[in-house]
Amino acid sequence: MVMVGQFYTRDTLQDWFLNEGLLAARDVLSHFDALNSFFRGFKDYEKKNYKQTRNVVLMSCLPYLLKNKVLPEDIKKLHELEEALLAFDVSNWRRDKLNHLRSRLCSDDYYTSFSAYTELIIARRMANRVGTDKIEIYPGLATGKEADVLVNLGAKRIYLEIGNLGESEPEKKIQKIIDAAAKHLGNKLKESWYLMIEIDTTQLVFDKEGRIDKDESIKKLESEIDRLRLDRLVGFKGFMFLDEVAWVVGSQESLQKMYRFLTPDIREHLQLIGTSPVKEWIDSCKHQIVQGSKLIKSIIGGGTKSLLVEVHTESIFPSAAAEAERNSFINHVKRHLGDQLQQLERNNPNIIIAQGFNWTIFGFGVNFQDIAPLYLSIKKFLHEKNEESLSGIALFSRDFSESVFISNEEAGTVSKLTRDEIDILGMRYLG
Repeated sequence: MVMVGQFYTRDTLQDWFLNEGLLAARDVLSHFDALNSFFRGFKDYEKKNYKQTRNVVLMSCLPYLLKNKVLPEDIKKLHELEEALLAFDVSNWRRDKLNHLRSRLCSDDYYTSFSAYTELIIARRMANRVGTDKIEIYPGLATGKEADVLVNLGAKRIYLEIGNLGESEPEKKIQKIIDAAAKHLGNKLKESWYLMIEIDTTQLVFDKEGRIDKDESIKKLESEIDRLRLDRLVGFKGFMFLDEVAWVVGSQESLQKMYRFLTPDIREHLQLIGTSPVKEWIDSCKHQIVQGSKLIKSIIGGGTKSLLVEVHTESIFPSAAAEAERNSFINHVKRHLGDQLQQLERNNPNIIIAQGFNWTIFGFGVNFQDIAPLYLSIKKFLHEKNEESLSGIALFSRDFSESVFISNEEAGTVSKLTRDEIDILGMRYLG
């Protein structure tokens, strides 16, 4: 999950949203009858601020800025949500239940709308496995509250409590760092231009306990921006990896002599460093460029009507290399799970399902191959809570079909679920 920091003198994204994006989003939404009715065709959305309107359905309908097209994965997301609304006949729910879902699914807050979306998608996935008649959305509990999904599996009534983790403390730190860097570079530019730099967050500054040092990291990143004189790249159009440019600049004389033996990409780099404004940028700080930067990885430039600077993170965050930050994330997971314990239906099987985007970037691998630290921590959490009505914990990232299930050894007899039952529900049983 890439994070972005921005600095601008004119909100070009709001202009794009009002003049192009919203029209395209309405067109996309019109192809999904149930969703279009649910969102009322994005009526009055032109009165909203784009950056404060982070609804999951709107984000899926808007074309991807760089390609001006809706991504295939977003169309798939909309199609599956449409199927869920139809399969569960949502439009005919009683009014209070329907309005509650609409307020959440149509919310401008990303995590609120995404939670409602996730509940519907998981319910639909379960229905595909056991039948729609075996699924109930938002069933009542003995406490007077509601669960998210009820699955009737044979004689067992399995209650699912589904939630999204939201941002952890390390992610909040990173966001503040890249926001500060974008502002720093933006204030140094004297002309309207678009510059984007991508950084490797494994190179941020960590304190003695292994946690990200926000203030020192900001200083380091701003220092790199100044040392490399990135403000001199106003007028640059294109994309470059800084380490490749550094190597070509340092080897330029030798490479020119063996030009006819060079690969096309190296020839392109030689041509790039000889054209304006890249040439002038290199002349202003050649030694610094050759020295390179472990923190700044790539640079994109392009024309724009007003000044816009963005700082992006690479997909790999530092926490895989920082034990304290990973522990901070694990504690974030456990706090979330602890909050969900209030929603259990006693004397029945209950599963708490937690979705988070950043398992991989916190060192747990694609599809949880390296889950051992998190697995052991959750096992300890389950033992300490000693909750007899909790069957176990399920974790997943973007696709529920890749979810993993961690069983609760403290579960009572009526709440225990077998490996075969977990398999029927579509989760990988870890034990």
